[in-house]
Amino acid sequence: MVHPEAFGRAFKRLIKESGVPVIRFHDCRHTSASLALQAGVNILVVSKRLGHASVSFTLDTYGHEMPGQQRDAADRVAEIVYGGLEKTSR
Repeated sequence: MVHPEAFGRAFKRLIKESGVPVIRFHDCRHTSASLALQAGVNILVVSKRLGHASVSFTLDTYGHEMPGQQRDAADRVAEIVYGGLEKTSR
C-alpha cells in the first residue's frame, strides 16, 4: 500500500516534471467523469464508477457536461419512427 501523502507528493512531482498545468489529483476524477459523459457513456454507468449513492447526485454534479443530448435523443427517436416508416412503405 502507498501512503496517501507519498502518493500526493509523487503526483505533484510528476505533474511538475511533465510540464502540464498543475491540477489536483481529484481533478483527474472529475475529468474522467466529464469525458465519459461527453462520450455518451450512460449516466448510471458513470455514477456507479464514481461510487455515487445516486444517479441524481451525479446529474447534479456533472449534468452540465452533457450538451446536445436532448437533440441526440430526438434524432434517435426520429430515426426509429421515420426510419421504420420508410422500411415498411417499400
